[in-house]
Amino acid sequence: MASRSTFGFQTSRLAELLGVVVHHEGGGGEPPEAPTLRQTLEARMSTPLALEPDVVDSVTAVLNRPCRELLPLAGRPLGDVLTDAATSLSALETLKDYGKALALVWEEGAEHAVAMTVYYAAIAAALTYHGRKITSRPFADLERTMELLVSTPWMTLPMVRLLSDARHACREE
Repeated sequence: MASRSTFGFQTSRLAELLGVVVHHEGGGGEPPEAPTLRQTLEARMSTPLALEPDVVDSVTAVLNRPCRELLPLAGRPLGDVLTDAATSLSALETLKDYGKALALVWEEGAEHAVAMTVYYAAIAAALTYHGRKITSRPFADLERTMELLVSTPWMTLPMVRLLSDARHACREE
């Protein structure tokens, strides 16, 4: 079976998947999906990092492997782990894999957009805090994607800060 990935899309397709509405009917304001997306993102980022394989959507359950590199982080909210400069590079690589796997489980809707945010936030944290790129995507593509995520009306402030810092790091490369 061929492996599937949602991350090879052009920026315009990625924008569509993330619920970004460039020409929102009715003028200003945010798209109607934004409150749901924001609530889903806030819930995911505030949920303690679970490593038990019997917990639905836990890192170990989704990746189907033990994640010993995350043991020191267990119980901390995912958003805190992603925005903490002390989070190890190996933990960020695991969280990147987790976001990617979640995006394949949740193929559409708010959960899919949030899973993609986890994926890119892990990449952003590696760039920002460790100066390392943990993906094969070119810096120019990452910069565009980080810009796209920053501009979504449902993105939380901690994620905006992280993604903005990573966007600047990509630009410098």
